[in-house]
Amino acid sequence: MPSNVCYVLIFGYAPIVSQALRMATQPGDFPPSKGYVNVDDCPQTLSKDMWGLWVDGRDAHRGINAYGEEYHGPIMSALQLAYQMARTHSDEELSYSIFIEMIQPLRPSWRIGQNPNRGQTRRCHNTALPSDVVQKIMSTVDYKWDDKCMKGHYVRFREYKALLIRLFDTYNSQVHGFPGRDAELFYIARLAQNLAFLHPLMDLNGRSRLLLIQYLLRRRHIGCGTMMYNNNKNIYFSAASDYAKLLDEGITIYDEASANNFSTNPWNATTVQDSHHAQFPTPAYMPELKKCWNLFLNGGNLGTSTERIKH
Repeated sequence: MPSNVCYVLIFGYAPIVSQALRMATQPGDFPPSKGYVNVDDCPQTLSKDMWGLWVDGRDAHRGINAYGEEYHGPIMSALQLAYQMARTHSDEELSYSIFIEMIQPLRPSWRIGQNPNRGQTRRCHNTALPSDVVQKIMSTVDYKWDDKCMKGHYVRFREYKALLIRLFDTYNSQVHGFPGRDAELFYIARLAQNLAFLHPLMDLNGRSRLLLIQYLLRRRHIGCGTMMYNNNKNIYFSAASDYAKLLDEGITIYDEASANNFSTNPWNATTVQDSHHAQFPTPAYMPELKKCWNLFLNGGNLGTSTERIKH
């Protein structure tokens, strides 16, 4: 994507998409031979027992109130809406309007300051990560450090809208033709990665990505949900291919929890934790990355603590 894309305005923007790409899809279009599953039997009513959907597995030992009692209400309301939308919008592609409708219960606002990634993430990329790791991560990120949406102190609403429309259109073109479960997980991971780097909201960016991921897993017949070990700042330091594997792991954990009616959180089992660490070992550069991220604790905000950047 050209570096000046962050300055594209929504006025006059009319993406050219073929009629075939806009055709409605039905559940029968997702062939099981490519790894797609039937999501019709997924739980449709959210309950607090399903708190592992929004509390990271690494924090499962802290229980349902790991992020505070006030956390449940808004995220549960938004996630319930996402479940409903996955059914009511089953014949529609991902769009700007769908995304905005989905995150509305969170009461978000657009970011008007400089993108924090340009200072925080970029610095840690340059000082703590090997160059080949950075290259792999950034190979699937559409935004360059000098793009306006990365360095500008003021990005207008219409510019965010244009960027999100372009991002969602790219995703729609990638999953067109039902490429299969593994490919779909990668494209969801890439979409979430780009949304994270764009950082369009003042706050709630992580929760907005969580909603979008859970929505797409059902909408695209990948699974009923994902209970991830870490679904936070690690996305800035993970390649999209690795993040896809974390999504896949979370789907397995969700399925295990669902089989027990969410009476227990599998992440509280030592064997499950050990399996995760065996599959995703801590990289050698992690001490330096933690040291760098400590510069951006943001007044002790848990969402930006060094403990949130590990796999």
